[in-house]
Amino acid sequence: MNEKNFKNSVFNKLFNYKENENKENALKKAIKDCRERDILREFLEKYAAEVFNMMITDWNLKDAKEVWQEEAKEEGFAEGEARGIAAVFDLLDKGIPVEEAKKILETQKL
Repeated sequence: MNEKNFKNSVFNKLFNYKENENKENALKKAIKDCRERDILREFLEKYAAEVFNMMITDWNLKDAKEVWQEEAKEEGFAEGEARGIAAVFDLLDKGIPVEEAKKILETQKL
């Protein structure tokens, strides 16, 4: 099955839930129903909790974009930090004194 069938199934369940049933229970039933009908089964086996959380909250594209940007910044910072540390060790392994290595690194883009 495809993503469109999944969305249709989930949204049908959510919009047709009984008035005495809360949104959380309706969403849990929708995800279970999709799994049972082999609609994105493998995906839901891995990511059902994330799907539930994203659909139960007021998640929107703006929020998602902010999260992605923050994650990208963190990854970029970690990568830059790792490059810097590797460059320091490389210079020290070559026998370059710490003060000279510091000057070299300050003038280079890593």
